[in-house]
Amino acid sequence: MLFACFFSMVGPAGIRVLHSVKNKATILSMLFITLALAGGSIYVGMLRRRRSAAPVPWVMIGLCALCLLVVLGVLSNAFSI
Repeated sequence: MLFACFFSMVGPAGIRVLHSVKNKATILSMLFITLALAGGSIYVGMLRRRRSAAPVPWVMIGLCALCLLVVLGVLSNAFSI
């Protein structure tokens, strides 16, 4: 799904269309929702880790890091060619 979102904003065709602002807003909103859900999952995983010997939620930490990098890339127009 992440790559399908990028198809609408990568390159000149994604920047020069009339609805490029709507595309960017939609992608940012989906990234922020993903970031919030992953952050909540990390929080719950760390609470569970305190109570028992649960593993560190490395997958969710990686997902948060990836979302932050993509948000920074979208905000700085790093995907436009």
